[in-house]
Amino acid sequence: MSVRYNLMTSALKGACARSKGAWWFVLSLGIAVTGSACDNADQASVSYTFFEDPGFSADLVVLEFSDGKLTRRLTGDDFADETGSRRDTRDFETRTTGELVTSFWLLQGSDTLSSGELRIDLRSDWAWNISFFRADENPSGTCFGCVGATPYELEAAAQTAPTDSLWLVWGGNSISDPVVF
Repeated sequence: MSVRYNLMTSALKGACARSKGAWWFVLSLGIAVTGSACDNADQASVSYTFFEDPGFSADLVVLEFSDGKLTRRLTGDDFADETGSRRDTRDFETRTTGELVTSFWLLQGSDTLSSGELRIDLRSDWAWNISFFRADENPSGTCFGCVGATPYELEAAAQTAPTDSLWLVWGGNSISDPVVF
């Protein structure tokens, strides 16, 4: 930044030499505009969604996620934003580079109904969402903005059909210029 600042300062001083103090205003405006344009480049986040149906609730889930710097642990109580059969967590800030590792367990009492791990690359100016579904086929077919889906084995006690799996579907959107679906 200091080289860019020095170049801008020199150029603006020369251009505004006759206008006393005007170059500071132009420089300040340039830094403010550049700063606000770059703010989102330094942001990234992740949120989680659990799609419930009878006998299959977000209260079953325990998950840990790490961006390589912080590790957080969530339970069903963290899926507090409820809309119909959909329960969402809040957005959690992450690093803008590296890898996001999500480990999860679906627990019913002392029984583990499913478990697994998902790894996705972090990006700057990006908000990821990872959704949990119980389904007998890939539920991402009608999803806008989804970039991946993977099934995990689901114990028979949690299935409504013998072909049910726990699906994790992930997708994202730009923070600064989101596509509205």
